[in-house]
Amino acid sequence: MVDRPFDIDAGEANTYFIYAAERNGVELARLIRQAQLVLELQGELFPDQLERITSLHRILDVACGPGGWAIEAARACPARHVVGFDVSLPMIEHAQMFAEAEGVTNVEFLQMDALGPLDFPDASFDMINGNYLYTFMTPRAWPAFLQECKRVLRPGGVIKVTEMEYGITSSPAAEELYRLWARTMKQAGRSFSCDGEHHGTTAMLRPLLRAAGYGPIGHKAYALDSSYGSPWHHAFLEDLITICRHMQPFVRRVAGEEALRRQQELLKESVGDIRAPGFTGIVYLLTAWGVNPASLPEGGRD
Repeated sequence: MVDRPFDIDAGEANTYFIYAAERNGVELARLIRQAQLVLELQGELFPDQLERITSLHRILDVACGPGGWAIEAARACPARHVVGFDVSLPMIEHAQMFAEAEGVTNVEFLQMDALGPLDFPDASFDMINGNYLYTFMTPRAWPAFLQECKRVLRPGGVIKVTEMEYGITSSPAAEELYRLWARTMKQAGRSFSCDGEHHGTTAMLRPLLRAAGYGPIGHKAYALDSSYGSPWHHAFLEDLITICRHMQPFVRRVAGEEALRRQQELLKESVGDIRAPGFTGIVYLLTAWGVNPASLPEGGRD
């Protein structure tokens, strides 16, 4: 059975915790800008080590949203074929229009659910990419998802997953807001944290890959400076405001009206703090990858 705790609307298959985001133009625009800026600040689509491990001719982008990463991966190498999929049809339709507007022809987009069987033959891809899967993936869903990815990866192919922790700021209100979100995600069964004080997915990426039988396993950390005056500052503030507003049904359903009222109070305080010239902050990203070891000697595994 697919693990779907705390669906906001029983009629929706989408478990993305920002309700109705795929139908919201503001959320689409936020996701596009976020993907572009994160790529710019990271300076790479994927760590150089991956191209030394395997050839990257066919790439699958899981839960691709409006298609930003998939389009950039396709644009970077015209001989490469990239497939992106998302459970949301509006997201896929936008991604297709985005690719057409950008003139990128070596990418295609499909509607598919990452929490179910993937509709691809065995050994279809050289690499699988997943960014910020914590937005819909639960701890119990990860093992089955990683096994299904192994099936559609060719022997020696690589899975790469990037997850985020909001990090540290100089704003007491923003820090409390993060804790409120983390506790809500923990209460909803969406967190790896032992105490609900953080999300914890970044720390679990390598153990999850190892437990699923991938190896060798590698990782690379990134720190995005969200301080006042930094390139990420405005996008960070916009991100915070948009997520807070669109998370309201999720917070109300999981944590109740009092938690929702507190979130709204903390958002107002946080915005004032973040706009102040003395604000400092760091957002942490971790990219972890593992090789499908089917064709590797036992001694080559992590």
